[in-house]
Amino acid sequence: MRTKYLVGIILLLNASFAFSQLNILSGVEGGSYNQVANDINKISGNSHKILLSKGSSYTFHNLMMKPQKYDVAFLQGDVMLVGKEQYEGVENVKVLLSLGMEEIHLVTTKSSNINSLKDLSEKFIGIGTKEQGTSITAQVIHSLTGFNLYLVGIPFDDCFDALLSGKIDAFFFVGSAPVSKLNDLDDKYKNEFKLVPIKHQSLTKYYKKTVIKAGTYSWVTEDVETYGINHVMATNIEKETPERVEQLTKLLTAIKENIEKLQKEGHPVWKQVDFKAVCDNYEMHDVAKKVFGLK
Repeated sequence: MRTKYLVGIILLLNASFAFSQLNILSGVEGGSYNQVANDINKISGNSHKILLSKGSSYTFHNLMMKPQKYDVAFLQGDVMLVGKEQYEGVENVKVLLSLGMEEIHLVTTKSSNINSLKDLSEKFIGIGTKEQGTSITAQVIHSLTGFNLYLVGIPFDDCFDALLSGKIDAFFFVGSAPVSKLNDLDDKYKNEFKLVPIKHQSLTKYYKKTVIKAGTYSWVTEDVETYGINHVMATNIEKETPERVEQLTKLLTAIKENIEKLQKEGHPVWKQVDFKAVCDNYEMHDVAKKVFGLK
């Protein structure tokens, strides 16, 4: 009888532990989403499973196809908007937290004659892999501006050498500045690249005007006008359980209570977080409304 009682207690404890762990689909290893997810895990007692992603498009696809497997995901706003046209049930994706803005970076060589968006016409432009959110952004820019860009699917890490060797003329990258891989360039690259301003009224349909300030990167000496897109922490409520709701509440409460610590010790993204901010075109989760006092 005592043995059965102990077994019952152990099973109960294991069940409680299972409910306490969330599967968080972050981003590529070392990227901003992955770093932010790890920051969250630290203030949550490292109780959650942080999973890597191949990019924001990959993340959105998995969130839609496997809502029972992934409890939380980090997403780029335009990927979510484009996703509305590709998936059924997108209304089930709810935002847990707006993380501020990610800037669109357009990088080329200093010797290049590309000095504006229109100069990209008839040029070969690196856009990351199909799993990455940058590829979606580049396609949207291509569509909205009408410029004839030759979009080249190439991993971000390979863009630097491809640019210097002439295989591509420029490349896009979407990320919250400062992007670590642009900030920590090898010495051989630091005097080779420049950021190109991005200006085109059509882009205001999806994006907001912003500026990458001089000094954001050591090789950027002047303010550069560009556009940004919200990035968010989201979930799919299609397979949501009461236990998941409870753990999401604990997660957002931990973020709210530890925001000063996160802003001081975590990724720079945390300095942009506004608990009262909402994401255009997507509904906030009821848990977020409750924890952050949103209407």
